Amino acid sequence: MLENIGENGNIIYGDLSKQLNFKCDFTGKNNIVFFARKSKNINITFHSDNNLVFIGNCVRVNGSISLTRSLPMVVQNCKY
Repeated sequence: MLENIGENGNIIYGDLSKQLNFKCDFTGKNNIVFFARKSKNINITFHSDNNLVFIGNCVRVNGSISLTRSLPMVVQNCKY
């Protein structure tokens, strides 16, 4: 498990080399992203503080995820 710590206490857990077309913008603080294994086309923007996002194995997202309130979020496993 690799851990990448950004500014303002934002943390990404997981192997970033297995994430294809990954983009993450932290405008808030104390946010956490956890990758189970690999993913594709993940584009997340954290506009608020204290969010927790779990990305399952082989997840593909068409579009973007924008979090404007503090909440937990899970993106389930699927095949791509």
